[in-house]
Amino acid sequence: MSTIIDLSAARRKRLVPQDVSVESEIDKNNPNVRWWYLSATSSHAVQEYIDSLFAEVESFGNGYGRFIGPKRAFGGDYQAMGWTIVFPGTCGGN
Repeated sequence: MSTIIDLSAARRKRLVPQDVSVESEIDKNNPNVRWWYLSATSSHAVQEYIDSLFAEVESFGNGYGRFIGPKRAFGGDYQAMGWTIVFPGTCGGN
């Protein structure tokens, strides 16, 4: 059995600072939607991660996302919450 590698996750690890804590969950009502919670010590790191998520979703041809943040939270970290969506059947073909 072959190993499946998520190239987008590997690319983000290489290009985005490593200090970003990421939690994500697929929406129970719509599997095309993924909810995200990001946290890091700098707003720049959080914003770079958001930008990389948008680039990944938009690369499918018909996807987008919305985020609130990065905002400073209690404890001094910067946090952002949001979602991304990709529409199936409209990406690169018939």
